[in-house]
Amino acid sequence: AELAAAEAGTGIVSFGLANDEALFPPEPFDRAFAIAREASLISAPHAGELAGPDSVRGALDVLHAQRIGHGVRAVEDPELLHRLADSDVCLDVCPTSNLMLSVVQSLAEHPLPRLIEAGVRCSINGDDPLLFGPGLLEEYELSRTTLGLTDENLAWVARCSIEASGAPKALTADAIARIDAWLADGA
Repeated sequence: AELAAAEAGTGIVSFGLANDEALFPPEPFDRAFAIAREASLISAPHAGELAGPDSVRGALDVLHAQRIGHGVRAVEDPELLHRLADSDVCLDVCPTSNLMLSVVQSLAEHPLPRLIEAGVRCSINGDDPLLFGPGLLEEYELSRTTLGLTDENLAWVARCSIEASGAPKALTADAIARIDAWLADGA
């Protein structure tokens, strides 16, 4: 956290936490995330994949998460789902790794469509393509073909990802304009 904080403003925009949140809950990492937040880095912990809604709640309450790696198990708690929908927190969703890690029993059961329908800001991601296989394009294609996301859904998650990225405003505006143009051109 101290190294990331020292490099803030040089292209470093966020501070994350990854691994099995069932074994490593967010609470012990409070001080590290406080250091990162003091440097204006985006708080981006892993939560709500291998552990349930409580890990998402911990990431929000203790680590003040602005992005959450996965977070898909938030669908198990309607109150938490509503809280996320009312916030600017973006869930970085990785459908294939969720399947491979048995978070869902099949891709058809993946909660991404329910998260979007509830108004939760999400991005679609490839989670370690060397380990799990699909990269970003394949995850978007899978989200369309298997999860039934529409062009409007795909454009929305792309916008959410860009808006939550910490990228410079000009780059963000350009990317969003390109997403909007793609959607307007009939995808």
